[in-house]
Amino acid sequence: MPEARVFIYYSPHQVEYMSEQFENLLRRSDLLIVEAASQSVDAYELDFNALCQGKFSPKAIRTKYLSKPEMIVLYGLLYKTKKRIVFEKSPVTNSDVEQLSQLDSAAVSTATSDVAQAVVLKRKALVKFAELNNLRDGELADLVSRIIGTFAESQVLAWRGIAHRRRFAAELSSRGVSHVPFVAPNCTLGPLSSLAEKLANGEFVSDEEIASVLTETIGES
Repeated sequence: MPEARVFIYYSPHQVEYMSEQFENLLRRSDLLIVEAASQSVDAYELDFNALCQGKFSPKAIRTKYLSKPEMIVLYGLLYKTKKRIVFEKSPVTNSDVEQLSQLDSAAVSTATSDVAQAVVLKRKALVKFAELNNLRDGELADLVSRIIGTFAESQVLAWRGIAHRRRFAAELSSRGVSHVPFVAPNCTLGPLSSLAEKLANGEFVSDEEIASVLTETIGES
């Protein structure tokens, strides 16, 4: 395994992608950076650190927080490990989330009567989503840079969503942060995430691609 101060593990937010490789990287690391799109994570971060110190049990933290399956697995992996946990401090506001939700809803509701207008609205939503993700990646890269400056001897592992892979790597490199990326086995981007990821990296997305995603979204609703 490559020697580095910073490992990045990219995966979808699903428990089946918490591979043996992830567990090995976690064992080797002193500090774990956890992705969080919400701004309200301070209490959760404190409880995660208490869990690592054995002062809070996996059962207790499951009881306190509504937890996704991958987080429940993570509780068990971290219990009494003495690791330090730092959560992403997302710059995305509730207003940003509401604006994005309104654009998405408007696109879907318009699609059955005016496809062209729905595509315009969906493009705005995708661009907004890409911009927010880029903002998050830049802020998280700043956090990683500060962490390796503060905890000079620590091995750091950041767990990041697969859609952030290219942009986050670029943000880290632009700050001179040397890192080794790992990607969960057998994972791919879904159609919607793929379009947002292309836009986040300055690539062209056609109206036809957006219309296809809209059609799929309507079919699932």
